[in-house]
Amino acid sequence: MPASRPSKPAKTKPAGRRLTLLLVVLLLVATGLVQWILADDAVEAPTSIRPAELAEPPVEEADVEAAADRQRGPVRGVVRGPDGRLLAGARVTVQQGGGAPRPCQPGQTGVDGAFDCGDVEFPARVSASTATLPAPPARLAARVLAASTTLQLTLRRAASVQGRVLEGFAPVHGAEIRIHDLAPLRIDGQPAAATVITAAAHTDKAGGFAVQGIWPGELRVEARLPERTPAITPALRLHDGEARAGLELRIGPGGVLGGTVRSRGGAPLPGARVAIVGVVGGPEGRAGADGSFRVERVPAGTWRFRAEADGHEAEEVEVAMRDHAAPSQLFALRPLRGLGGRVVDAAGQAVPGATVWIDVDARRRTLQAGPDGSFRLQDLPAGTGARALAGHPQHADSAEVELLPGTEPILRLGEPAWLQGRVIGADGQAVAGAAVWVAENRPNGPALASQSQMRTPTDAAGRFRLGPLRPGTFDLRGQKQGAPPGVLRGVEAAAGARRSDLEIRLDGGARLVGRVLGPDGVAVEGARLDLRCGEDAPRLAELGPDGAFAFDALPPGTCTLHVRAPELLVEVAHATIADHGEQQLDVHLRTLGQARTVALGGRGATLAEDDAGMVVREVRPGSAAARAGLEQGDRVVGVDFRRLGEHDFAGVTAGVDQPSGTLTLEVERDGGVVTVYVDAAQESP
Repeated sequence: MPASRPSKPAKTKPAGRRLTLLLVVLLLVATGLVQWILADDAVEAPTSIRPAELAEPPVEEADVEAAADRQRGPVRGVVRGPDGRLLAGARVTVQQGGGAPRPCQPGQTGVDGAFDCGDVEFPARVSASTATLPAPPARLAARVLAASTTLQLTLRRAASVQGRVLEGFAPVHGAEIRIHDLAPLRIDGQPAAATVITAAAHTDKAGGFAVQGIWPGELRVEARLPERTPAITPALRLHDGEARAGLELRIGPGGVLGGTVRSRGGAPLPGARVAIVGVVGGPEGRAGADGSFRVERVPAGTWRFRAEADGHEAEEVEVAMRDHAAPSQLFALRPLRGLGGRVVDAAGQAVPGATVWIDVDARRRTLQAGPDGSFRLQDLPAGTGARALAGHPQHADSAEVELLPGTEPILRLGEPAWLQGRVIGADGQAVAGAAVWVAENRPNGPALASQSQMRTPTDAAGRFRLGPLRPGTFDLRGQKQGAPPGVLRGVEAAAGARRSDLEIRLDGGARLVGRVLGPDGVAVEGARLDLRCGEDAPRLAELGPDGAFAFDALPPGTCTLHVRAPELLVEVAHATIADHGEQQLDVHLRTLGQARTVALGGRGATLAEDDAGMVVREVRPGSAAARAGLEQGDRVVGVDFRRLGEHDFAGVTAGVDQPSGTLTLEVERDGGVVTVYVDAAQESP
């Protein structure tokens, strides 16, 4: 064979050239891949960090965090009942990031139903409740992305369903009941994505079931048994406070739906998905190479089946499943059409290479404008709309516009504003290597563009430059490791403005002082304090002999102070820190005999403070709490899937005193964590 004859140089020379050519091709591909990755990262979303220009290159490398500071601001609004009336005495809580919900101040709404959550870090979820109207599930709480003074929270009365599950005519014991939320009503009135609540209940020996505390909306009820085809009800619409009874679900052998999925041109569509509409996690089938599909274990009844394939509009058809089978179905899908527009600058000239962010179908797509500034997003169903905004490093972000089929809107980039100044210390000297960023941006005009978070270091002379920025009002923040922060609020910047008179002073920030007092009002000695402000590292301190404490150089925002002292209950206090100045906070510790208690409304159990935190003090026999398995001595560490901080009395009481709905408690017991579901049933006589 030729390959076994190395004595012929003429055979090895082409092989060497082929190897060299292969290495060159691989090098070019790798270089292009790296450039593509870097470019993709740079335009992923308008919240990514953009490089800001400096008047002169910095001499020193800044020693600062790389992540952008989160937005903060007030959230104010009103709480209304199911009838639309303003509610007095409602409790409003806010959850920031992954932390536990905290009550807004004041603790309850006034006669006008108004609330004020003060300084909030975004994004956040805001929720409300009263003694008779429960808070919605955590995933349905109002999501707030920026400061708001007009938020309206509309509460609803929880609904319930009950019925029985049969196989033939025999009752089914132990079937798992699931609730499919097709269009749950959010607390802010907006629809949420379809979800499924697993193991909401199980049937008893008579096949009966009851599910309490359902948030109103459109849903289906499903019954499941291993190795059986599930039974699923038609879509149900539950109104506020409705108790739907008499549901009957029959588990059977199930049927089969077969057919073909093709394009309108007749070509098969391999990989097309066929599934039941409105059944989360229900039976589905995938088309093979010839477009044929098969959906097995379909529950008896009349269903709408939906076929989907990449690059085509989805199609739905109604099918009656009778005698374990249905007629073969042919889906002929129409190719998709797209949405597009054009990006121009303030003078109306095309902006090639501009980044366009498009929100469609609950996803964000990123495109690049072409040489003429045009862009187009393909593979969308007919009639689909979207919202888009554009950005470019040399221009201010455009306003957000709506994209509709058949239209070609203009996304006009703004004339940018630039903010320039310097950072100085408390002694008036320039601070090199400090980080400066936009802490909050309130754009001018009716549309709210998604302004990028910008961060830049100061140069050797303490100078900084931020931009391009969409015109508006800005709060700037400066910080350097080992030094207190500085804030400059209310900086106005018009279109085309180039401000150079700004000065951020790192002058010590705010100060929190106070005393720790015992039950008799006398100063406590030897207490340990743990202060946590936002995402900053915890600060520890020991008290002096007079019980006094002081924390300096605090950033603006909300701080939480944990105080521990021997033979006294732990106390948790909250303080809202301003930009500057001194704030007083006195903490009063209590003995075990002064422990606070809270009852589980209508459930027959009482919680109390203890050295270990919040523990179950009493469980009355025959109560809902006893039937759920709650035990005396359990320590509560979570309420309704919200993990609580140690000794977080406010976090516990915010969720456990709801009189209706199922209450989920996570408790520590025998070295492990146990989840207990306590319904709202009243105590047995």
